[in-house]
Amino acid sequence: MTTPTHSTTYIHSLSINIQPRGVLLTSAASPLSSIIMATLSNNRLLTPELEKALSKFPLYSQDGLRETAICSALFHIGNIRWYIIEGQRENDDFVMFGIVIGLGENEYGYVSLNEMAEITIPPSRLRVEPLTIEQIQGFAPRPLADIEDDELQEVLRFNAAD
Repeated sequence: MTTPTHSTTYIHSLSINIQPRGVLLTSAASPLSSIIMATLSNNRLLTPELEKALSKFPLYSQDGLRETAICSALFHIGNIRWYIIEGQRENDDFVMFGIVIGLGENEYGYVSLNEMAEITIPPSRLRVEPLTIEQIQGFAPRPLADIEDDELQEVLRFNAAD
């Protein structure tokens, strides 16, 4: 097993290796492959629809709105979900803010679209293709309070008590 440069968090049989140039999910038994950093010019996750949706909600535009904030996009890999409420271009990246559910702790935070494009779960005995983060197509923007996800609603209730 390769020692990560910065930190590793283990989730069941997966490890999340945070490297200086990106994040890679790997099975505990598989070696790390080389990381090729995505840029906006080759980022498969940046679609015209995503850019248009987030143009209405740049970073910090929904501060303090909590459950009434509009979720513009939803990404997932396995049972991990990113509910994106704000985002904008920053140099050769797209920085977004939202809530991540299912990744150790459920929490608000910033995420790099380039780093998201790098996350891969390698093939296993049960599947031939690696898993990558994908955007849920057809997701209609709506207030966070209107999204049917019990874990998300628990985060919203917890933060409302603050």
